[in-house]
Amino acid sequence: AEGGHQGHAAHSGARGATGLMGGDGPFMPRVSIMTPCYNVAPYVERMISSVRRQTFTDWEHILVDDGSTDDTAEVVLSAIRGEPRARLVRQPNGGVCAARNAGYAAASPSSEYLYFPDPDDMLAPDLIMTMITYMDARPHVSMAHCGFQLVGLDDGPVPTPAGCRYAPTRYGVRRIPDHEPLTPFVSLYCWAPVPEPVAFIRRSAYVQTTGWDETFGQHGEGVILFPQLALLGEVHYVPASLYLYRIRPGQSSRVEGKQALAERRVVEWWRNATWLTPKQRAVVQHAEWFRYYRLEPWKGIRVAAQDFCAGRVRRSLRFALGAVRRYACSFIARPATDPVISACA
Repeated sequence: AEGGHQGHAAHSGARGATGLMGGDGPFMPRVSIMTPCYNVAPYVERMISSVRRQTFTDWEHILVDDGSTDDTAEVVLSAIRGEPRARLVRQPNGGVCAARNAGYAAASPSSEYLYFPDPDDMLAPDLIMTMITYMDARPHVSMAHCGFQLVGLDDGPVPTPAGCRYAPTRYGVRRIPDHEPLTPFVSLYCWAPVPEPVAFIRRSAYVQTTGWDETFGQHGEGVILFPQLALLGEVHYVPASLYLYRIRPGQSSRVEGKQALAERRVVEWWRNATWLTPKQRAVVQHAEWFRYYRLEPWKGIRVAAQDFCAGRVRRSLRFALGAVRRYACSFIARPATDPVISACA
């Protein structure tokens, strides 16, 4: 691992934020939990309750009301009354990343780990214990992420699609099986299924990153932060569904039409990261090459096969031809510095 960018995360401040304590006394926890809240009055009490039920108890919970127009702040204050480990911070609306940054600025500087769950979801009772035990035993791991289970409005489970982490092989793509913990930079850069609320982050690594980029809103911000952590240490997957991820109408992360724009912005962000060392730049260039010339064609062939089986033959042939053409170009258009594949895998 190499040194990272000493940027926004090291000195992030909350603009216009005011704090309201849920109890008395100083906080010196091992884990700082920071939850951004915006118009989640019907759900946030369940998030707070799931934090209070954790089997690991040495935590603080900072809830940031990001200018809600409903009763979110009042619900939070009622739910944390008498709880000295929880507090509410209020600020004008600035977006989810600004709220996370405000929570981090209000957190105890003594905590070793940072965690940013969403306000409408819930934690399994042993989430923090599992993650902190895993990372305590592996000081080289800068971030660990767990699995998640989708739930509905009634908290009941709903079918959860299996996410795939990808890595390059010499001539193609492989899926990383769940029993392999390492989630490499290339997988995170290629939008591995790592939602922001399942990431458990070592503070000593986080302060060397640019933090949560407030220009991204709620789509793509993890593909900015998490690969930085992979450059500073290892990122590992813990194959246990410890996070309950709620599906509800109007959910920001489920609004259609954001993905393509966010993907373009992420590519540009990494291309413009002037603080990268030459070795890190090589890893980024290889990841961009892999995504465009190997992973996207691989996915295109799979879509073509599905279309063919569904009787959409002309569409299938169009997808297949485009995928084969781009894959063939991968043997000509190599990344500028072409590091060995093992640097990313």
